[in-house]
This record gives sequence, structure tokens and C-alpha cells, in this order.
Amino acid sequence: METLKREGLKNQIYVNIKFINSELMNIKGINILNKFNKIFIFDSFNSRGIKEKLKTVE
Repeated sequence: METLKREGLKNQIYVNIKFINSELMNIKGINILNKFNKIFIFDSFNSRGIKEKLKTVE
């Protein structure tokens, strides 16, 4: 994350990082991602939220 911010600063691009709980995808749906230009899906050390992460990628 710090690398993204640093590179954005270097290239005069504002980088705003928001974290979204993958389990909210079932509640609010995919439309909550409409306001973003890019999304990154981080891996995790457990299986919690994996179905929602895969659904988001689709």
C-alpha cells in the first residue's frame, strides 16, 4: 500500500485506498464497487470471505 501511495505521489496521482470487508458483498452487492477505478483483492490466511472474493472477481 505504501508503494502505491509513494508511486502516486511521484507521478502526481492521488491514491486513495479503501478497505471493504468481502462479506459485505452479499449484503450490499457488487454495486458498492462502482465508485472505484481499480480494485485489488488481497489474499488471506483463512477461508473466511473466500466465496465473496471469488464472486467479486467474476
